[in-house]
Amino acid sequence: MKQFIVNNTHVGVIEKNSFINYSAEKIEILNSKINEIKTSPFLDAEVNQLIMKNNEFLGGDFKTMFYGTDAQSLDVANNSFVCDQNDCETNALFMSKNLDHISWNFESNFCVQPEACKAAPQWSNKNMFCRFSRSVVKCYCKNDSPAVVPLVNTSILLISDCAFLNLNSEAGLFLSKLYIVYSNLILIYDLPRHLKSLTILQSKVRLKSNALRNAKLKKFELISSKIDSFESFALKDATVENFLVYDSSLEDAELNAFEGTKIATFLGNKSEFHKMGTLWSSVENVTLFNSSVTEPQQLLTAKLLCFRTLLLLLTRSYRNDCDLNFEPQLVRHHLQQGKIS
Repeated sequence: MKQFIVNNTHVGVIEKNSFINYSAEKIEILNSKINEIKTSPFLDAEVNQLIMKNNEFLGGDFKTMFYGTDAQSLDVANNSFVCDQNDCETNALFMSKNLDHISWNFESNFCVQPEACKAAPQWSNKNMFCRFSRSVVKCYCKNDSPAVVPLVNTSILLISDCAFLNLNSEAGLFLSKLYIVYSNLILIYDLPRHLKSLTILQSKVRLKSNALRNAKLKKFELISSKIDSFESFALKDATVENFLVYDSSLEDAELNAFEGTKIATFLGNKSEFHKMGTLWSSVENVTLFNSSVTEPQQLLTAKLLCFRTLLLLLTRSYRNDCDLNFEPQLVRHHLQQGKIS
């Protein structure tokens, strides 16, 4: 995968949509002076790491700097900006010190003008409080009353500490990454149209009928969480590139929950999977570590299967230490003969 690196350079202009549809492992802009950065330079760029460190940004459309950025991680540190003194929301993003649970890091940036507004705008209703910094909105529930993921014009939304939270497609047209943490029960009815990444941490989830219908996710991640129900057609015709499950539990999928679903990679670690129906036949590549599975014969419908220390909840446990993906028919033979050791 290619890299794009600018280091110790005087750049006149970074043009509008400069990296649109550009695909790279890494984009780095380091130790440089940029006279002007125009609208949405990283729109729809597919990049794992976007790094901007030790630069001088002398002007430009900073409020759209990260609009539509599809970076798995963003690291913006030790940069100076000639800020719009009245754009509190953008300045607040640059000066952010801590974005918990989010793979975007801002550290030791500053506005050249000390008087520039840096206070993040705030919004609240009867049960939710939100703080806005350009491209990133952080919200938390103020009480135990049912809440709805708010309609926000942002790329990244973090919501925490909700007793009951409903998620539907009205959460935001431009929302690309959603993080939900420390919530007692999340009911997912539908997803925002352009959502690409959903991460849930220390929460319980229920996927309602058609919840992820036609969704196109690059990442669906569960950490120390539980999905207690996959209702009918929950992932109907959904496409998921990476389904990641850590220290979590998935259970009770209706038989048609995964109709037409396509999952490229499924990784489960220290997790439990109970009555998952046709999930495994929807996956190209299954990797399981230190996990348990009921109805293990369904695992054999995956195209590629690799596991280590896997408890199959039948009459005995099996252990298989594998370094390579095995063809399912080989594993099927061993299971039937009870010879996995």
